[in-house]
Amino acid sequence: MKNIHPKPVFTPDERYFQAFVEQDGELYVADLVIKAQLFEHQVAGDTGKLNAHPLFRGIDLDGGALTPYLQTFSKPGTSGQQFYARPEKFGQ
Repeated sequence: MKNIHPKPVFTPDERYFQAFVEQDGELYVADLVIKAQLFEHQVAGDTGKLNAHPLFRGIDLDGGALTPYLQTFSKPGTSGQQFYARPEKFGQ
């Protein structure tokens, strides 16, 4: 993805997300934390394209309904940290 914001301002931040993965027909979820110099914005535009993934099963990815616009970026040239919990079956 490309950053489409004209003047990003990066600050030390901590963000919480969930990551999903499918294995052997089962969907798993894991909590994760990212600590880094981050910048987040919600600007619509040509940021990139979502690719086919089991998480998007049944959704028309080429129809324009899922244009990414919320972006969180780390400062180029800096390092951050990511922490992942062990994935668990989704819905249990």
